[in-house]
Amino acid sequence: MALKYSSDAQPKILVFHVGSLGDTLIALPAMWAVRTHHPQAHITLLTKTSARPGIPVGEDILQGSPLFDAYKLFNGDYHAYGRNLSAWEKAREALRLWWWLRQQRFDTVVYLAPSVRDRAQIQRDLRFFRAAGITHVIGARELEAVNLSRQPATPPLPMHPREAQWMLDRLSGSEVRPPALTQARRDLALSTLELQQALEWMHAQGAPSDRPWVALAPGTNLPSKRWPLERFAEVGQHLMQEFDMWPVVMGGAEDVDDAQHLLNQWGRGTLAANRLSVRQSAAVLQHCILYVGNDTGVMHLAASADVPCVAIFSARDLPGKWHPLGSGHTVMRSSVPCEGCMLVRCEEHERRCLTLIGVQEVSQHAARILQHATQHQDQPPARRQALP
Repeated sequence: MALKYSSDAQPKILVFHVGSLGDTLIALPAMWAVRTHHPQAHITLLTKTSARPGIPVGEDILQGSPLFDAYKLFNGDYHAYGRNLSAWEKAREALRLWWWLRQQRFDTVVYLAPSVRDRAQIQRDLRFFRAAGITHVIGARELEAVNLSRQPATPPLPMHPREAQWMLDRLSGSEVRPPALTQARRDLALSTLELQQALEWMHAQGAPSDRPWVALAPGTNLPSKRWPLERFAEVGQHLMQEFDMWPVVMGGAEDVDDAQHLLNQWGRGTLAANRLSVRQSAAVLQHCILYVGNDTGVMHLAASADVPCVAIFSARDLPGKWHPLGSGHTVMRSSVPCEGCMLVRCEEHERRCLTLIGVQEVSQHAARILQHATQHQDQPPARRQALP
């Protein structure tokens, strides 16, 4: 179905997507597909405000890229169903958003809500968009079909399609005609200036130019996804002994203590946790040869910069769903009888799915990537340039 444009010469498109860092990066292939098909359109991203201070949202992640011309934040989940809001506050916020949408006169909405949304939520969203005057919707019916086709998750779990693939599939019923996931664009469109500033920042922190830089991310937003910190320390030590690499420890404000602990043990490295914006972190990552870390937003940020990842996954979620995009990655995941538990904390089994993943195997996979990248030991590692 073709877009139904208003009388304006420049079509106006609203992209609805909610989620934090990892969710936003996973949606990049679908977002780029929309922008590529409509290069002259005025495209606005509608996304919720951050769940708590310091957690990046769409504008923090995408500002500076050509994906969107404008950003609109709303309080809490759609219809202003936010946390800790009174009924009056929810109604007020919903009315404000409704009035803003009416004024903007969007031609269409591209519905990139998370795949966990159920039929009732989808229908509620569509009623709200219709009430705001947007009748042409891409992606909602496809999401309903995807959800209806899913089977209950019972161990052993088969490999599932990536969430990014589901996002692209939801555009397939429209004129956008998304590319195959392997061919889709998924970067943040970092500029040459951003990459140069990242180099300057790293050098100011004492990072040597003649050593390979390796990003490590020991943190995660869920305790059930956290590989033991001391195992990261051992992996880093092995890689330093064998490759003389320079560790760059990434993460958020909650990861600073763990990051500093690792650097103290190693006696070298750069503390990047909570020091940089999302785009600055992406620029630093693009100069790294390898990422080693948990299943977290930083992992997806590294993948968006084409950095090979050794990603350590718990078995709480569906295998394959959140794997890093691109090639050259190694995903470490143990299949256990309780996989698919979706626990925030794993106290009964003490994160057995993670503790089964040993230091030696993680180190071996990381060493293989480093060996390939640094096979010319007499040459300094090449720093990356901006993606086209």
